[in-house]
Amino acid sequence: GQIKQRESDKRVEYWFSNGQLAADHYSNDSGRYRNEWYENGQKKLEYFRHKDCCEIDNKDNFGNQYEYQWYENGQKSKEITYKVGKEISAKCWKENGKKCWTCNCLK
Repeated sequence: GQIKQRESDKRVEYWFSNGQLAADHYSNDSGRYRNEWYENGQKKLEYFRHKDCCEIDNKDNFGNQYEYQWYENGQKSKEITYKVGKEISAKCWKENGKKCWTCNCLK
């Protein structure tokens, strides 16, 4: 469906035409957050970048980052951790819930 946008001080929200929240991006004293949903209401993505680490590792403006992704059926697909912009750990699952021993199995 079509996406509508609503913006406030530190928060941006995107909505599907059916009234379901599509995405929510915001920041606070801890860092930056991004959440996304499928049109059916299932969570799609959760992302967090820690603010303190961005200030410490300011050379590339990357700090500790955490990303979680789900399939449209609600099954988790990935958990990824980044440090200074580089992936340091990743766990992945197939859509049927079976663990992937390398994230290459998702491609």
